[in-house]
Amino acid sequence: MLIMPGYVMEMAAHNTWQNGVVFGLVDPLDDRERRRERGMFFGSIHHTLDHIAAIDRWILEVLDGAEPWRFDMKEIIHAGWEELKAERQRLDERIRKLGDRVDQAWLDAVIEFDSSVFGRIRKIPRGLYVTQMFSHQTHHRSQVFSELWRMGIDYGGTDIPFRPDSPY
Repeated sequence: MLIMPGYVMEMAAHNTWQNGVVFGLVDPLDDRERRRERGMFFGSIHHTLDHIAAIDRWILEVLDGAEPWRFDMKEIIHAGWEELKAERQRLDERIRKLGDRVDQAWLDAVIEFDSSVFGRIRKIPRGLYVTQMFSHQTHHRSQVFSELWRMGIDYGGTDIPFRPDSPY
């Protein structure tokens, strides 16, 4: 048992909250600022947020048993800001629904994945993919928050226990 269903539900809520914060802060910026090369791993705020969405979609497809789509991480998939915002909302809803439907057996089940990236078949519990999705989001979202901070934009708190709509 790697993780429990409650973890998925809590992290799905955290993810939705934090994506709302970051997209809310980035939305008023003009497209030039969103796409400006900033020395981030993916260069720009737009490309970083696009990358998060692409990996979320990829992991969700793996979790659903679909053949994951192939993409080049150097390319921007959602070229327009409105398109990226809409995709983020769709993905957050899929992740929320994932939290509503998982049980321990589903999380513990192993997925076989043949990937040229790894050069062999990997057998990975779904729970590890779920953990990777949330970890990946947090990692890259923090890069965007750091850029916003450098721009003088305070992003507020990010701590899981202090989510504004938390029941705790």
